[in-house]
Amino acid sequence: MTPNHQRTVISAAAELRGSLRPLTREDADAVIPFLIMAAFPPGHELPPDALKMPHAARWIDSWSDELGVGWDRDGELLGAAWARHVEPVICYADDGSPLPEVIVAVSEQARGRGLGQQMMSWLIAASKEVGDPGLSLTVSERNPGALHLYETLGFIRTKKTATGLIAMTRMHQENR
Repeated sequence: MTPNHQRTVISAAAELRGSLRPLTREDADAVIPFLIMAAFPPGHELPPDALKMPHAARWIDSWSDELGVGWDRDGELLGAAWARHVEPVICYADDGSPLPEVIVAVSEQARGRGLGQQMMSWLIAASKEVGDPGLSLTVSERNPGALHLYETLGFIRTKKTATGLIAMTRMHQENR
């Protein structure tokens, strides 16, 4: 990212009057809209038991003080990103240990202002600080903006999942 583009992104995020803050156990209900944005395709009606479906429930079951971050504006989250060890594991480190998987979403009104990038950068640094060897995530190839963001942040495409999503990993290295 060029310095001018980075300034533009930071400036656009600042226009939202808010700031990054860690997610806590009190955010369990506040992250649900972001889980829905990330786990279900837009424009489709949600099934009545959507949050009990395994691919969604794994992100909020036993919510505690998660390794996560939100963009908070006056007590309202406009975006959230968190990393958890979830089942099924999609990617492993070279030593065979499972990588935490990331989920991230930004509210429609706040998209395109660099919040996703700021939250992901925070999450990468926090994950490294707690000793995770890296992070993994999945993304639809129908989401080119997200693919570009993740690749810009050092994630590499590793495989396609059984459901057709692209699995990506980013290993923490001293030179990043």
